[in-house]
Amino acid sequence: MEVVLGDVFQNACKFPASSGPEILLFKRFQSNWDHLILNDYSTLTHDDNVTVDKTLISEAVTLLEPMLLVKQPRNDYKVLLELALTVLGAEVPRSSNQVQFTRPGAVSDARWMAKANYSMLMYLFRNQLRESKLITAKEEDSLRNFVMFVVFVYAKYWLQCMSAADAPINDLLMLRDLKEYEKVNTTVATTAMKALNRHLWYLSSELVCLSLFSDKVTIEEKKAMLDALDIDDAQPSVRSVRVSAGIAGSAVDKKLPEFVSKRSLFLFKKLKIDTSFFTKPDWPSSSE
Repeated sequence: MEVVLGDVFQNACKFPASSGPEILLFKRFQSNWDHLILNDYSTLTHDDNVTVDKTLISEAVTLLEPMLLVKQPRNDYKVLLELALTVLGAEVPRSSNQVQFTRPGAVSDARWMAKANYSMLMYLFRNQLRESKLITAKEEDSLRNFVMFVVFVYAKYWLQCMSAADAPINDLLMLRDLKEYEKVNTTVATTAMKALNRHLWYLSSELVCLSLFSDKVTIEEKKAMLDALDIDDAQPSVRSVRVSAGIAGSAVDKKLPEFVSKRSLFLFKKLKIDTSFFTKPDWPSSSE
């Protein structure tokens, strides 16, 4: 997932390259933090250069808000979520009555999460930064394009990526969202799909059956996956996980059962998992 974010940041949004380990744009922002009026920020809904349908914004808020109830493994994940909702114009419950922003920390290019969080911070304060001549018109446009990708596509998938069982369906759904996002920004969507295409292992026939244990996959789809296994004569012989080249383009219109083959049993054999539960009449509807 960090590869996707990095490619969009560098190749699609065309942020200025840094000659050293630090991102100079963020370094400039960090150095001028004390001069900002923190209660004077502007969300996506107040950006005259954003023409997306309000439905897209409300759908993004609806998907992200429930994640506030989930304990995040790291503080910067929580910051990502809260900033994304703030950018979208949603109210984020806090201990005080006002939005609280934290001074940017390390700005090294190696800290890929900083690309998302600091870009959202800069975008929220874009009017002040523009008036102070701390960002150029080109940099502001790059921030806008990158932040829109983060809040509309990236954030929800990054915050769900901890579950291996959900990985196949999440990859498939992200491909579909990126295809749809071409209507908003073709360059960003195409760059993200190319990056994701290099990391679609979970849609390989060997790993796609992890989704049999996902609550996000319907019982009907799970049954169809079992039907595609051809259990009786399956003799997987693969020695490594593979995914077909160019799968992103062809996968968008596919369903999970279409990625299943005899080779899908390799995962269970490798992990020495007894697959006899497949034949139980009440599985996968059973809670066992």
